[in-house]
Amino acid sequence: MTTVTRRRARYGDRGTRSVTCDGVGPTVVLLHGFADSADTWNGVVDRLAAAGVPAVAVDLPGFGEADDLEAGDVLPQLDEFVAWVVESHRHPHGVVLVGNSLGALASLRAACQGVPVLGVVTLAEPACGDSWLIRRFRRRRPSLLVQALGTRLPLPSAVSSALTTAAAGLALGPAARRQDPAAARRLGDYLARRGGTAWAVRTSRALALETEDCYRFAEVTCPVLVVHGARDWVIPVNAAKKVHASIPHSRMLVEPRWGHCPQIQDPAGVTGLIRGFLHDIAAAEPGHGRAG
Repeated sequence: MTTVTRRRARYGDRGTRSVTCDGVGPTVVLLHGFADSADTWNGVVDRLAAAGVPAVAVDLPGFGEADDLEAGDVLPQLDEFVAWVVESHRHPHGVVLVGNSLGALASLRAACQGVPVLGVVTLAEPACGDSWLIRRFRRRRPSLLVQALGTRLPLPSAVSSALTTAAAGLALGPAARRQDPAAARRLGDYLARRGGTAWAVRTSRALALETEDCYRFAEVTCPVLVVHGARDWVIPVNAAKKVHASIPHSRMLVEPRWGHCPQIQDPAGVTGLIRGFLHDIAAAEPGHGRAG
């Protein structure tokens, strides 16, 4: 088993934090979801380390302990950052991107833009989902409810922290909270540092508007595994179905037990899925007796 290292890191001009382990073969780059951090992958990284698989989880810009987002659109900043991460880790054996929610979106966009990756695994891709929440955030004129939630109220810090922790717990779902009881508090603390629920609502709405028609699926040439939890109440399964239908060579898996954050709920299952994907990529390479 290799050692898991947590440290400050820099990709391009962005400071961040990484959780890494060494190993043999392609590096698995793990990208978290909205308001989350690299810590969401702790259980997966530990298991990949035990299996000798190299991996790196990073805090995306604007989240966790990474540098703040700059003014302007969010997606171009994430695109640039992911490209830097891939370039830093793709030698000598290449990179496989694995993303949850916003991280899944960033992973798919990298493949759409020709970033040199061996493959992509998406867990709960969000942009293609059709839900009440997404439709509400994508309104050109925000509703009174969204405006109210996006207003930072003068609440005591203890009350604000409790609200953000409760919101984080709802997003995680009961199964993930049981597996990692500290996860909701961790997400709540990170949210509180950034500006609490008001910041989350404003940033979520900005992202929802940016993510309409945000892919060039015809440009995706690498293997893609589209995974969604049947118990995901945040993003409906129709998102995975749309991605799968848009990338003819992709594969889709709907896991009946998983919610929105399977890496927390079932790190062993997610690790097994990643290792199986790596095996399939290796087997499809010339000289391994299987057609690509």
